[in-house]
Amino acid sequence: MKNSKMQELTYICDNSRHLICLPYSIENLHRMASDLGLAKNWYHKGSHPHYDMPKKRVAEITNMCKVVSSKELLLIIKNEVQDNRKETGLSYIERDRILNYSLKHSLVSKVHYRGSKIHRASIKQRP
Repeated sequence: MKNSKMQELTYICDNSRHLICLPYSIENLHRMASDLGLAKNWYHKGSHPHYDMPKKRVAEITNMCKVVSSKELLLIIKNEVQDNRKETGLSYIERDRILNYSLKHSLVSKVHYRGSKIHRASIKQRP
């Protein structure tokens, strides 16, 4: 759960296989992934940068994390970006997108996993 190289990292995940760390920054996300042995292809830059957990390692990685809801994870990202605007490694556009993102959505509100492929949800499935 912690890394002692520079700054200690706290790993946080939700039950939808999303993974972040505190303090939140792009650099720290990549450090976390390296510590956990996650390949960069599990990184999602999108509106809320995070890593996904490989299906085969969910139990292992979850045991090293504080588990929260998807909406709580979004709120953590939003608060971290707001508090540490210059230290996150995000562009102005990315920061504004996160800070103005409605919390009624979640990281999985428009995308669902089927096997190893990601599919967009139909309009009826979206909240």
